[in-house]
Amino acid sequence: MATKIAIPVKLQEMVKKYASAPALFLELEDDSSLVRLVEEFVEVREGVRCGKAVIKGTRIAVCDIIADTWSLGNHKNFFKTFYVPLLDQKALDAAYAFLLLQPEKVKKDYEDCFSYLTFPKDLYV
Repeated sequence: MATKIAIPVKLQEMVKKYASAPALFLELEDDSSLVRLVEEFVEVREGVRCGKAVIKGTRIAVCDIIADTWSLGNHKNFFKTFYVPLLDQKALDAAYAFLLLQPEKVKKDYEDCFSYLTFPKDLYV
């Protein structure tokens, strides 16, 4: 069942800067389009990055994408030069969708991956 969801301000800033389809997030009526995006591009499999959420067919974790962009410090074309040669741009949007739909899983993966860092609270408030 589709659910209306609120998007944290920091995530709005991230998708405005990095997503290929910011309107998907910013003009959101319910979560159904995000759920489909996640189902198409994100998976959690035992034995792949220790069960972290990853982009299907890769070892690129959702938390890696979030870590690379949450501070907004990378240039707008960062994904085009770093990730897109390996991934469909929509797969990167799926990482943001997964963060919105599964913030606790992303937080756990992030803190497991980057044990020296605390998950940025402004990503889920």
